[in-house]
Amino acid sequence: MSGVKLVAPNTKYFVELLNSVYAIRTDVFLEFDENGMTVSTVDEARVALAELQASHKIFEEYECPEPIKIAVALWDIIHALSRAKSSEALTLVIENETINLKMVKGNGVEKQYSFHLVKGDLQDLPKPSFEWRAYAKLAARELKEAIKDFKIFNSQVSITITPEELRLTTTGDNGNALIKYVKGSSHLSELRADGEETAMFSINYLDRIAKAGEAVSDVVEINMLTNKPIKLVYPIPEGQVSYLLAPIIGA
Repeated sequence: MSGVKLVAPNTKYFVELLNSVYAIRTDVFLEFDENGMTVSTVDEARVALAELQASHKIFEEYECPEPIKIAVALWDIIHALSRAKSSEALTLVIENETINLKMVKGNGVEKQYSFHLVKGDLQDLPKPSFEWRAYAKLAARELKEAIKDFKIFNSQVSITITPEELRLTTTGDNGNALIKYVKGSSHLSELRADGEETAMFSINYLDRIAKAGEAVSDVVEINMLTNKPIKLVYPIPEGQVSYLLAPIIGA
């Protein structure tokens, strides 16, 4: 296997990017080519798919002689790097079936870790394509807080986009909740829809996605079709984190 080397100037931010995919599953695929890095996974129930795309431009150094794809357990890497400070630089090298990590602090302290690659199926993940008919761009914090509020009522949330508003609703034994963002409101910067598109989703999955996404981006782009998977995109500098979440049908 040809070696890959990258240097991330901010280890803490790099960990937050990895966490955006780890929120769905610990076992992931890492892909590197001349354009940059992709981290992707699908949960064991095949309900949610997560993908991080990061350009080589976010790294101080980036070397990838030829495209490679590997399987890794993110829990090990994130655990090793979890106490890193923003000022600490990270060097990641992949060679000889091993991921080697080196963190350097400003005071001359250096930490090194090595992890074996996971032996797994490296087939491409399913990436269904849809022609979205509704789109909204919302402040990421708003989605995170809305889902947090809804957890006291039910395990499901209905998301609806119309030409006039983005609406989130839930109903439980102890009551119900409604949060809506009208077109033109300060938290809803864009809204497009020909008609009404709506679907119901797991609050547990949305909670994990919304927390991880808000940690790396200020906005979330919501793409919808009635009773089809929802696509949530969190733009980052020189890339994006995206999630595809299957709806709950017949609830």
